[in-house]
Amino acid sequence: DTMKKAQAYSMESLEVLKNIMNDSAATDSSRVSAARTILELGLNSAEQEMILNKIETLERMMSNG
Repeated sequence: DTMKKAQAYSMESLEVLKNIMNDSAATDSSRVSAARTILELGLNSAEQEMILNKIETLERMMSNG
């Protein structure tokens, strides 16, 4: 239940950041900050997925001995 809430809030937060990034009335610094945060989240997610894939591969290799 907690994970579902966190995921829902994450999606909502990304939507807010996207809206700020695309809002021509927002300050330039706000738009850049929102864009930077979106990029950092994307890069972090990709890195975490890569690490998890490597761990799964190593675990399979170890279990196959």
